[in-house]
Amino acid sequence: MFDLSTAEFIVELNNFIWEHGNRIPIESLPSIAEKLNEKVKNKNELIKFLEGNGKLLSVTNGIVSAKARIDGFEQACELLGRL
Repeated sequence: MFDLSTAEFIVELNNFIWEHGNRIPIESLPSIAEKLNEKVKNKNELIKFLEGNGKLLSVTNGIVSAKARIDGFEQACELLGRL
């Protein structure tokens, strides 16, 4: 399970992708992540995490898309619990 700040970051990143056309090049995610949460510094770690967690986000041909928008605390807990 994730700590609260990591879970919040994952939900924010997921919803950012969803709200911005749901097609974000994976190379641009580290800069987006840093805007949402300045603790993210390791580009390779972020990309590896996204590629390894296909239940929430999918990566196809270098494009990241969210499977659904996460609305509300209960839904966030349910989805993050599956990771």
